[in-house]
Amino acid sequence: MTTVAQSDQRLIHFPRVRPRSIPKLDPVAISLTAGCTAGVAEAMTCHPFDTVKVGMQTIRPVRESAFRSVRPSFVNVLSNILRSQGPLGFYAGLSPVVTFMGPKIALRFTSFETFKQLLIDANGKLSTLGALQCGLASGVVEAALVVTPMEVIKIKLQSREMVGGQLKYRGVSQTMLQIVRESGFKGLYNGLALTAARQSTNQAASFATYTFLKSYIEKKQGYDLAGWKVTAVGFAAGIAAPLGNTPLDTLKTRLQRSTPLPGQSEFQRARIILADCVREEGIAALYRGCLPRVLRAAPAQAVTFTIYEAVKKYLSS
Repeated sequence: MTTVAQSDQRLIHFPRVRPRSIPKLDPVAISLTAGCTAGVAEAMTCHPFDTVKVGMQTIRPVRESAFRSVRPSFVNVLSNILRSQGPLGFYAGLSPVVTFMGPKIALRFTSFETFKQLLIDANGKLSTLGALQCGLASGVVEAALVVTPMEVIKIKLQSREMVGGQLKYRGVSQTMLQIVRESGFKGLYNGLALTAARQSTNQAASFATYTFLKSYIEKKQGYDLAGWKVTAVGFAAGIAAPLGNTPLDTLKTRLQRSTPLPGQSEFQRARIILADCVREEGIAALYRGCLPRVLRAAPAQAVTFTIYEAVKKYLSS
């Protein structure tokens, strides 16, 4: 016999349905929205580490004597920024990052998901090798369309170069116009090849590590990865790239901070900068900035993957 309480329970139990006023988004729109959200969150969280990294990679060692040079370490660059510019100094160059980061991460995940459809197996699964290939491709796409001009503008702003007692580069628009005035539109793509190499290896290592660990844990536990485990796997994925491609990043940073000379190709400039760096500072200088890169990339990828997966899951439901 059905009681009143049981009848009431049936009456107030409704299946979860999507409101008709909110149409279900297609996969590309979901990837774009989730990527933009994750990108802005990453920029606001991790930018101070990038400012320290650029300082370590571009400040030359100070020679105290014929036998001793003081190299720009993580601690002394950090303390120098804090002492000379205050806490807000860590956010120098943030405006172009916030401006471009949303499109950058959106483009990264959208292109990754697009390439992924070409390599998934019959069960809809992507192998670690497939993730490596998709990461390489998506890194090149984001470098060509978004990252290179963003990096050029950001590094100019972080340099804090002074002319006539005033900052030479002030804000995204003014810096962009100044670069175009000095070097033409191509100046915004200074270091494109090195940026593409860095981004492709970054995303290859990151996506391959994330895919491998995610698949491994899901197979062990028998259900989809969620919550803090996504954050932990994203954190691990963020460590992989900086340990392998910091020399590329150092060379790229120095190239983009310099002003191209007439008739000099990017390859010639990169070769000169590399030779000068190794001759004057030693090969270890190419690995300068690895620590702040790891400190930035690990939480950045943790934030990015966590928010991306959460927003994607919400919009797909």
